[in-house]
Amino acid sequence: MQEMQKATNIDDGDKNMDETKEVMTNVKLIQASLRTPSGAATEFNEDKVEAKLKEREGADPVPQRTAEKDELADSQAEMAL
Repeated sequence: MQEMQKATNIDDGDKNMDETKEVMTNVKLIQASLRTPSGAATEFNEDKVEAKLKEREGADPVPQRTAEKDELADSQAEMAL
């Protein structure tokens, strides 16, 4: 224990405290940057999205292709047998 105390001095403690403060500052900067929206998130407009959704809900559904209708009819006919 005495050897450890001799090997440790006040400058080492100050150095460790300074490094810890620097790391904590970096952590706070990273956390702040993660909380701040960027890119597409900053351009998100909920009103525009809702308007587009209502527009699409009112539109006619996309008609199925003829080949798909024919295949469906064939499958239904086979199941009826």
